Amino acid sequence: MLVDNGSNDGTFDSVATRYRVHHRIRLAHEPQIGIAHALNTGLKWCSGEYIARMDADDICLPGRLERQVAHLDSNPSVGLVSGIVLHQGQEESEGMAYYVEQINKLLKSEDIRKYRFIDSPFAHPSVMFRKELIDQFGGYNTSGVPEDYELWLRWIESGVKMEKINEEVLLWNDLPTRLSRNHPNYSRDSFESARIPYLQRWLRSYVRPDKPIFIWGGGKFSRQKAKMLEEAGTRIHGFIDVLDKGLVDGKPVIHFTNIPPPGSIFILSSVSNRGKFQEIREHLIAKGHAEELDFIISS
Repeated sequence: MLVDNGSNDGTFDSVATRYRVHHRIRLAHEPQIGIAHALNTGLKWCSGEYIARMDADDICLPGRLERQVAHLDSNPSVGLVSGIVLHQGQEESEGMAYYVEQINKLLKSEDIRKYRFIDSPFAHPSVMFRKELIDQFGGYNTSGVPEDYELWLRWIESGVKMEKINEEVLLWNDLPTRLSRNHPNYSRDSFESARIPYLQRWLRSYVRPDKPIFIWGGGKFSRQKAKMLEEAGTRIHGFIDVLDKGLVDGKPVIHFTNIPPPGSIFILSSVSNRGKFQEIREHLIAKGHAEELDFIISS
């Protein structure tokens, strides 16, 4: 299935002429209304059991499809499988290289689930999933949020098990022209807009009502998260910070060395500095706090 999402460079006519004799290839033409729309159009035409996602400027490594199919075939409880991603980019791609390094560590379903409120746990073009998930839980969100990240959040919330094989499956080219570098759908605010509804529902479902919620981080983004969560109906009681700030936005600030014992409060880590989330996790675990019982990591 080839979806032409409003190209104006003659692509559709060229492809139509080239593949006219190939009856297995179908062509669809639609207005230029975005990649999420094009993805959903393609999904409507898919009739196979599994769907593998790819971008034209990336490289599918040998054996990827066979290994992912084998994993899904032998693990019927798994709905989506990815794998190790190789990153290739320019000097300005240092942040993306770090991101790829982090997500390559996420192999087990539990680790993927815990990472979802930090960032997307998958490189989108590296995944293969069961077609039935689209029928059960819907396709890509077209409302202006990062469509892949919102899909993973929705499916994980619905109980879909996701794993990775510990093998290289994709060469991910981080080009300056990538939509994720240039389109507002992939801005920090857009990621937060996608994340907050799922985070708010998780907090409502898993944090006892008598446990006050404190956000670790007193900076701009942490305060923004607190505001968005409160607008969604979750009360934030205060902040935890490395500085003695007294009050932030009228809420008390606890110095990180004075955090109450486990069971007293629930901590939502919201420090976005590179690598800090792991330091915070290790600090809290060392103090006896249990992840997803006493704290959760976000960004």
